[in-house]
Amino acid sequence: MADEGLTGAIIGYGQVAHAAHTPAFMRRGWQIAAVADESPARLDSAAAAWPGVRLYSSAEALLERERSLDFVDIATPPSLHVSQTLAALEKRFHVLCEKPLARFIGDFGMVMDQAARSERVVFTAHNWLHAPIIAKLIENARSGALGAISHVEFHTLRDRPAGQAMPGSWRTRADIAGGGILVDHGWHCLYILRRLLGERPKVLAVQLAPDGQAAEEEATVFLRTSSATALIYLTWRASHRANRVVVYGSGGAAELMDDELVISRGPHVARTPFAERLSKDSAHPEWFEAMLGDFQRSLRSPETARQNLEEAAFCVSTISLAYKSRSTPALEAEREVVP
Repeated sequence: MADEGLTGAIIGYGQVAHAAHTPAFMRRGWQIAAVADESPARLDSAAAAWPGVRLYSSAEALLERERSLDFVDIATPPSLHVSQTLAALEKRFHVLCEKPLARFIGDFGMVMDQAARSERVVFTAHNWLHAPIIAKLIENARSGALGAISHVEFHTLRDRPAGQAMPGSWRTRADIAGGGILVDHGWHCLYILRRLLGERPKVLAVQLAPDGQAAEEEATVFLRTSSATALIYLTWRASHRANRVVVYGSGGAAELMDDELVISRGPHVARTPFAERLSKDSAHPEWFEAMLGDFQRSLRSPETARQNLEEAAFCVSTISLAYKSRSTPALEAEREVVP
């Protein structure tokens, strides 16, 4: 498969497809031949961005009529991801899907089974791995520069749900979003954590608030491996937007403070500033564009998709376990984690 010139379709032309996916595809030289969305206004936006694009009012119509596509990009709300991914795979299209790929372990298994039967790739959009400051943090942790990692913390502060969503939008409706901030922002923290630690942590404890509300606005998750611990704190109740990540190791520490990475090793402290804050907005087309390279490599050599799928499996199982722990002690439910 050539390095450039892929042709795809977008299902769901909302904020993320318009502000992140479309500019990323254009910068990479990929063509979008078809778009499906139930909103005429969003289809008009797609037509303006992609002259000559074929427009459909439903995913079903697009998948029924389109034939010559290299991939389908699924950017609909989370409750539709599994069914639309399965339908695209059944038509033998490769799938690039926004997070969360699935909310339940059984659904994730169905997607993997269908991908194997169709001999097609499923790739989840783990674009935060390509934020320059995150990539540098991972590089320091995985290179051994910090020694053996013993503890990691994520602090994600938001004063409202992601993107342009407002109260009453799908991001605050658990039946559509699959949950609250744990699904929306926690998925990013989890796949980055998996990359930082190099092994799968287990859930120790979970606190979700408001208690009993399906779409939580605040979440705290404690995890551990055989040699390290981790904490993830997420909130939509903050007074401002900010991201902070801390990594402690036997030989040093790293602290990410939105647009600055500080590496401390004994008396030596190195400060690296970055051009923009990690919390600046929720689109990040440049991160998505960089991630498209990983997706394309997975199309040429499907085995290269394994790391992405393992990280997605970890996210699915951890989030499912976290929600189950509301009524079942986490350690008792651990056996349900995807192996």
